[in-house]
Amino acid sequence: MRSRRKIRLRYAAAALVAFLAVVVVGLSILPDRGAEANGNLAPTALNQIARRNDLAAAEAAAHLRAKSEANARAADSQRDAEDRAREQGRH
Repeated sequence: MRSRRKIRLRYAAAALVAFLAVVVVGLSILPDRGAEANGNLAPTALNQIARRNDLAAAEAAAHLRAKSEANARAADSQRDAEDRAREQGRH
């Protein structure tokens, strides 16, 4: 039972990270309705913005992955503590 819960938690965390990464990348692809619509941005500026967006998406995905792993470790340790407490109660 414990391993199913752990697997389910990891799948949920991975799905959340993937979803957020897709959202960030998707939003970076959308055109800017401001200066770009007026033709005020040079191609080099657009390339720089795209690079920054890519870096931000990668950083956000890494942060979410680390946070998800930390949450999974915390949940695992709490379940282990509960199991130990139950085992001590039996003896």
